[in-house]
Amino acid sequence: MSLCRLLPNLGGPEGSVRRLYAGTVHSMLLYGAPVWAEKLDATRRAKNAMHQLQRRVANRICRGYRTRAGVPVTDGVRRALRVHTRRALIREWNKRLDPRLPGQRTVGAIQPCLEEWLDRAGGGVNYDMTQVLTGHGCFGEYLGRIQKKRTTRCHHCSHERDTAQHTLEECVAWAGERTELVAVVGRDLSLPAVIRAVTGNDDGWKAFSSFCSKVMLQKEEAEKERERTGQRQREMEQDTDGGVPPWPLGREHACGGGRRGASPQQIWIRGRRGGDGDT
Repeated sequence: MSLCRLLPNLGGPEGSVRRLYAGTVHSMLLYGAPVWAEKLDATRRAKNAMHQLQRRVANRICRGYRTRAGVPVTDGVRRALRVHTRRALIREWNKRLDPRLPGQRTVGAIQPCLEEWLDRAGGGVNYDMTQVLTGHGCFGEYLGRIQKKRTTRCHHCSHERDTAQHTLEECVAWAGERTELVAVVGRDLSLPAVIRAVTGNDDGWKAFSSFCSKVMLQKEEAEKERERTGQRQREMEQDTDGGVPPWPLGREHACGGGRRGASPQQIWIRGRRGGDGDT
C-alpha cells in the first residue's frame, strides 16, 4: 500500500525514480536469498507470494493495474532477457563500426563474424596475437611510423615493407611456422579468412596463437640484437673520435657564434691539437 501511494499511476514520479524505488524493494525482498532460496523454490505457496509481490512492483514501475497480465521474473526469463539484450547491443555495435576508416584493418576482418568472435569458447587474445591482428608491434612499417626506425624494410627477407600481413602471409623467414598454421586454417592467410577459420575452432585458435608467439618472439629478439649492435657501433665511433664529450651549448653557440662553419666538437678537437688558438 505504501508503494501505491508513493507511485500512483496518474502523475507521480518519473520512470527513473520508480526504478529506484523498485530496486530498494527488491534489495529488501532478496536479503539473505542464498539462505532461503532452496526452501522457497520447494514451496509453491511461497513462490506465488514472491511472484505477486514482484508483479505489484512491476505495475508501479509501468503504471499498470492489477488486472494486467504479468510474467513472473524466473531464471528462464532472466536468461532470455540477457541473451536478447546482448544480441541487440552487438547489432548496435556492429552498425557503428566502420571498416572504411583509416587503420581499421582489424575491424574489417572481425566485423562480419563479430558475434561469433565474442561467443568463442577458446582462449583469449594474447600479446603476440594482438600485434599481428592490429599491426602495432615489432614491424618495420609501424616502427618507422613512430620514428623508432629509419626504414620499413623487412630485415628477415629484405622486402621493402615489413607489415603484419607480410609477416603472416609472405615472409620466407617464417615458412616453417606458416606451414603448421596452413595445415589447420587453410592456404588463404588474409586476415578476414584467418579470423573466420579460428573463430569457433579451438585447433585453429591454438595454431594461430602458436604462430604469432613463435614468430613475434624471434622478431623481437632480432630487433633487440640490432639495437645492441647499433649501440656498440656508436660507442666505437665515439672512442675513435677521442671520446669527445657533449659540448655545453652556451649563449654564444645558441645564437650562432663561434668558428664559422665548424661544429662545437670540431672547435674543441682543434683546440686540443694546437689549432688556430682562438678556442
